[in-house]
Amino acid sequence: MISDRDLLSDVEPHGGKVTIANGQDVEIRGIGNLELFKKKLKALYLPDFSNNLLSVQQAAKDLDCLVVFSSDDVKFQDNKSGETIGEGCSKGGLYVLDKEQPGVDKSALSSFWHERLGHPHLKALQLALPNQKVQDHQKCEACILGKHCRNVFPESSTLYDKCFDLVHSDVWTAPCATRDQYKYFVSFIDEKSKYTWITLLPSKSHVLDAFSKFYNYVLTQFGTKIKSLRSDNGGEYTSNAFKDFVGKLGIVHQTSCAYTPQQNGVAERKNRHLMEVARTMLFYRNVPKQYWGDAVMTACYLINRLPTVSLGSVSPHEVVNKIKPSLDHLRVFGCICYVHVPDALRNKLEPKSVKCVFIGYSTTQKGYKCYNPTTKRMYVSREVKFVEENGYFDRRDWNNLEDLVTPVESASTLRVILEGIAPRVDSVERVETEESDSGDSEADIVGNIGDEESPSVAPNPDLVETEAEEESEESDPEEEEVVPPLRRSTRMRFPPENWKNTRVYYNNQAVAHPIQNHCTMDQFPQEHQAFLSKIDQHRIPKSYEEACLDDVWVQAMLEEIESMVKNGTWVEIDKPDKKKLVGCRWVYTIKYTSTGEIERYKARLVAKGYTQKYGVDYT
Repeated sequence: MISDRDLLSDVEPHGGKVTIANGQDVEIRGIGNLELFKKKLKALYLPDFSNNLLSVQQAAKDLDCLVVFSSDDVKFQDNKSGETIGEGCSKGGLYVLDKEQPGVDKSALSSFWHERLGHPHLKALQLALPNQKVQDHQKCEACILGKHCRNVFPESSTLYDKCFDLVHSDVWTAPCATRDQYKYFVSFIDEKSKYTWITLLPSKSHVLDAFSKFYNYVLTQFGTKIKSLRSDNGGEYTSNAFKDFVGKLGIVHQTSCAYTPQQNGVAERKNRHLMEVARTMLFYRNVPKQYWGDAVMTACYLINRLPTVSLGSVSPHEVVNKIKPSLDHLRVFGCICYVHVPDALRNKLEPKSVKCVFIGYSTTQKGYKCYNPTTKRMYVSREVKFVEENGYFDRRDWNNLEDLVTPVESASTLRVILEGIAPRVDSVERVETEESDSGDSEADIVGNIGDEESPSVAPNPDLVETEAEEESEESDPEEEEVVPPLRRSTRMRFPPENWKNTRVYYNNQAVAHPIQNHCTMDQFPQEHQAFLSKIDQHRIPKSYEEACLDDVWVQAMLEEIESMVKNGTWVEIDKPDKKKLVGCRWVYTIKYTSTGEIERYKARLVAKGYTQKYGVDYT
């Protein structure tokens, strides 16, 4: 039973009470994972409890260990190896476990080296750390997510005596762009050493430029020339410009047969290996996908320094550079790091470091690459402190503990209330009607939704007519009769004060391409741009079914029902004979404060009055 929220991860809502020794009932607020001796155990979260208590019997069972008590301390010994995995001391008649267990060197644990080296397989880890006791990490979830694949094709038996006699190449396409808008990378693999070079590209048309620079790099740094290049039949390799380039240099360009990627298997497998390591590192620290470029560059850096059986238990780096690479500087990708700020760039009262996320190693400077997502600034520094146990993107914000409690009772109550009208309930993004209620009118709600899309200076007849036609087209497909135009709010709208230098026109018939469809936000103040970007992070449901999937909207609908009952606008009666019922629908919106914070989630139940026909349903 844990009272300290910082000791738990992945907290989920959980109800119930625990009766302690004095007979007092303590409420359970959640259940999460407690990391104890490098293993995760389930623990109850009781914020009102005064201490953290550990069940010795349950801990011995879950950890498969022996617990030995003495007058001064307690030790936990593994049943299989007999090693001490943790210990505590006696304080005030109780045995206390420290958060940091003494005698456990994290750098000596194979799990940390498994993470630092990009989650390699067992044999590679054993070769890299011959003096360490290495464990098999088959149960590593990140490895399973990042490396699960089918059986590979057999490799070619052809051998090459010198480096760069044959270079393999292939282009990999990403499903999303990087932070710097790169969407491809091209790889160059030396057949002899298996050393890999990669270059991020904005488009495939830059492959020739990348190969030209790589050729000059090999010629300058190693004093040799590339003799053969093997690739697939992609257009970036078979263009006239590429053929002319390799032809002038006397390079033999080998291409695979059509629909036979196995003939370019070295490059295909290398790209797969790169992405397996990159994906695994991204998954392990919950790093966003737009950092895939940094992850694949780091993966390439690590793979070149890992020993491989095909090279006689040495690394590609050692084959090319004739020196064994050092691993002491490696750190866990995606972890929290703090970059020192030089004295010249800060005053005496400002912090001496900035919090960043570690994203790789610089190849042109002796420093770590650290990125600040808040300021979007890159740092390359050697003066960095790392917190490898925690990832920059790992923690969720659970400050509001009420969010951990699922309103099951509220949701079921709302479902019973709406059971009779559910078949006729739907929703649209924009609906205008007039209601007398204690809250805002429906016109105000729709006005708020419209204001999120584009500012309005004053009502425009052309705009009203066009919007009315669009509303008619969005009517229910089951209704064939022509619906009258919706009534619009006649209140005057004035632009905010900070829009005085911005002009936006709304006459859709004035030009073929209205400016409001292409208007840039560059002229808006930075505070307003930040406000709009924050609004865009929260999705407004488009249907009743979608709203029921989120507890905040269920609570909003329940509050709307309670408000109507309180104001006497919700009365249940029997259906009159020979009368056509008017359906209803839900309209959802989010109200924000001036700083962009969410003030409330609002749901309105409105009648579909436009379905009535004048002279038939009313006079």
